[in-house]
Amino acid sequence: MLDQISETEIIGLPSSSFYPIRVSCGHANRHYMREYGDGNKKGLSQFGAYHPTATTFSPESVYLITDSVIQAVFATDLSLLYPLLFSPSFDPSPLDLGPALVNVPDLDGWSAIHYCVSVPNPSVEILDALYRACDDVSLFTTGEHCTPLHCLARLARVCDDIPESPQLLYQLTIHLIRDLCTPLATPDKGKETCIHVAAEHGECLDVLLAFLDCDITGTVRNLRNSRGRVHFSCSFL
Repeated sequence: MLDQISETEIIGLPSSSFYPIRVSCGHANRHYMREYGDGNKKGLSQFGAYHPTATTFSPESVYLITDSVIQAVFATDLSLLYPLLFSPSFDPSPLDLGPALVNVPDLDGWSAIHYCVSVPNPSVEILDALYRACDDVSLFTTGEHCTPLHCLARLARVCDDIPESPQLLYQLTIHLIRDLCTPLATPDKGKETCIHVAAEHGECLDVLLAFLDCDITGTVRNLRNSRGRVHFSCSFL
């Protein structure tokens, strides 16, 4: 990962070239409050603001912007993240079919959404900011073919110094699935669902319980992985 760098260093171009991804946090917050007033209480619309696409910039610039977004996610800093995600003045070109910049993977094949749910004490506010920037909540890592739910299942940890940490992780998991519609049944390369991963490798029971609570029909928990096991048998390995 690159260290945090200035705006002109992020792009390596004159500051005018950086303008399409600049915006004050005030504009982003005004957009959020406008949606809130219109009945979208969680402000989760993915429309209404410009979302830079990967084809807008050179490959070198895309790498640097992606790294800066990920650094802001690690820092849990909305004031760093918003200027990289939203712009007040530009409309997307209908001919620009590139992926939203927020979905571009880093050199390890992970995108911002994967890091967002994998950090200690993941932030709902950061997650929602990524979602409003057209983040793909079903995005796969390029190597393991893991969704954000797989990452959360394996890496979620209860923070001992935060008494409400188990409840916060449960609520974030519920939010990902019920509010943001992250698919629960999607398998990774080994045909493991996030429930398989949480049962066999996870360290946070509350995340597994949230998965099971969202699996209302019991369909996903009864899916078999490539070893022929359902989640219940994985939990006793």
